[in-house]
Amino acid sequence: MKQLGQLPRVVRGCAIGIQRTGHRQLCTFDPTAAIVVVPRGVVRNDIKVLLVRELAGLAQVRDFNGLTERVLSWAAIGAETALFDYIARGKQHVDESGRGIILGGDSDFRWNINATNGHYYYAASLEERVDLTGSRERRRFLAGIRELYQGQTVHLKRMRAEEARETAEAFRLLQKMDPRARETAADRARRIREPAGMQY
Repeated sequence: MKQLGQLPRVVRGCAIGIQRTGHRQLCTFDPTAAIVVVPRGVVRNDIKVLLVRELAGLAQVRDFNGLTERVLSWAAIGAETALFDYIARGKQHVDESGRGIILGGDSDFRWNINATNGHYYYAASLEERVDLTGSRERRRFLAGIRELYQGQTVHLKRMRAEEARETAEAFRLLQKMDPRARETAADRARRIREPAGMQY
């Protein structure tokens, strides 16, 4: 199912959306890089919406009523779990832009978004001429954001439970919108061009 291959793009698109919608406690910047916390439940929702929108109307599955959506939801959960397990083993994934990288994850943070805890850490270079697919450039970038990354993890550990609940509720309200009217993270990542500055 080629749509599941878009998961890293979905993580990137979620990061863009989180940064642009003002969840400042989930974003950390310096002049050259940004780190965004992306809750797993948000990623699961967006990949599910993408799968349902693109596949549920196909003639081969149209007659299965609600079964198709349930199967696609299970597929989305399984794919996201596989990606997170890969990242949790200390692996990293450079996205298709070459300027962003999924660099880590925390399985324990209690977001409880779509009955899912934990989040990804997504980092992006704000410099135009960066290609993180090269190992030397990637090592330089990761060394440069080490303190930024540590600062974001410390900030989350100090976040009050009430703040975390309010943030999670904001995401849940957004997800109650009609999926047909929502722009998914994959759409956002595909649509957005990357001018210089704070956008990535």
